[in-house]
Amino acid sequence: MNPSMPSQSAWYARTLVPPSPWKAMSTAAHRSFVNFFWVATLCTLVLGFVAPAYWIVAIGLTGLQTATLWALVGYRPLVFSVQLRLVFAGWLTVGTCIDACWFMMPIATLGLGANLSFNYCLLSRLLHLLPWNR
Repeated sequence: MNPSMPSQSAWYARTLVPPSPWKAMSTAAHRSFVNFFWVATLCTLVLGFVAPAYWIVAIGLTGLQTATLWALVGYRPLVFSVQLRLVFAGWLTVGTCIDACWFMMPIATLGLGANLSFNYCLLSRLLHLLPWNR
């Protein structure tokens, strides 16, 4: 096979998945996009302990972040960042809408605070253990 010619499978994969705008963005742009949404979500989660209506705003922010990122990665649902945000939005939705699951909101708030402070996310670690993320 000619080394200057890409393999047929690599060519086929490139034709199936168009290039995403997310890959064209710089690392600094990635960081600022992600941090903006996570900090705004953390603020609304903390405010939710004063007025629980803010938890609905946190769900909306997480949904907006998920939809925006999903569009930026070319509508690929198995991209890990999209999976993480979908699970987090689901966690917030269950914790907000089901009265017996109120304890999920402090866990989400502490987890997001730890993620922003120490750059460690237990939810991310647990998602990495799923078979399709290996």
